[in-house]
Amino acid sequence: MAEYVTAQLPGTSGASVTNVPTYGVMYFLVVTGTVTTVILNTTAERTIATCTLPIPVNGAVVKVTKPTLQAGLGIVNARIDTSGNLIICYANLTGSSIQPTNETYAVEVTYL
Repeated sequence: MAEYVTAQLPGTSGASVTNVPTYGVMYFLVVTGTVTTVILNTTAERTIATCTLPIPVNGAVVKVTKPTLQAGLGIVNARIDTSGNLIICYANLTGSSIQPTNETYAVEVTYL
């Protein structure tokens, strides 16, 4: 039996999709939020708690697109934790702290 989720459609205000199967399909979400500072020369995971996703049983491929460039800052991994929160791992490749800009990220999730 497939599990289902209600997801916000990108580019809409309040419209959503219901009864979207969460396994064996791919769907897109838009996440907006403020991310805390990433200290120099390190990687750091940040939890996007405003975006609750179905918990993957057999795994998921999570792709995150940051719409703007910030020198020295990269996204090196993304995953869904056991509470359904989106976790993004940032890399700071500079000699000073970086505050990721507050913006809307595109997130693509494919459940296996």
